[in-house]
Amino acid sequence: MITARHLKADVIACLKAGPSEWDEAAKTLSSEICWLIGHAREQTDYRDVRLGFLKKFVWPAPSCEATAGEDDGDDDPTDVADAAYGLLKTQLACHRNWKRELLDKITFEEYPARKIIEVRRDNIPVGWREKWAACGGKRIGDLCVAHRLSTVWRKFSDFGQPYEPFEWSDALGTSWVNVDEAEKLGVAKGDSLEDLIADYAKRIGNKPPSSSVK
Repeated sequence: MITARHLKADVIACLKAGPSEWDEAAKTLSSEICWLIGHAREQTDYRDVRLGFLKKFVWPAPSCEATAGEDDGDDDPTDVADAAYGLLKTQLACHRNWKRELLDKITFEEYPARKIIEVRRDNIPVGWREKWAACGGKRIGDLCVAHRLSTVWRKFSDFGQPYEPFEWSDALGTSWVNVDEAEKLGVAKGDSLEDLIADYAKRIGNKPPSSSVK
């Protein structure tokens, strides 16, 4: 029986593993998350994914019944699947961008920092700025900013990744901060950048680009 609670738990497990480990994580998870991962990789149209999920898991089938469990509250498997597909697709795109940016010396020099922006107004997580500060990020009024390779990004993310999505609602994104503004804010340089690059590169399956950032 597919429940919203179990589907959500599977999705979170994969988001914490990261795209490079999706296949490994999915081996111990349910078939529906494998199906969603496959479609996220293919960048399938959202409407096709929703319709496919309905056909595969929600509409009556001989060996499969989808329902909200007694402890699932108001969650519905289809609603969770809608969110899950968007989260997986976002993480895959941001993962690819992150790998590419690690090797881009010019981008690092011109835009050494990132700031958090609210990309969806309908489901902003309560107290996210306070959480950012508690994780060690710099907060100046409503501005939350850090060097692009700061460890604060992993600490801030509910999924332990240095890129979006940071939480289930996927309401927060990032915007680059140019070097002039970063210097004024005190986030133009990070500590032990080579070590951070090596750590991130190891996590995403690349050799550390030792000359990327000086």
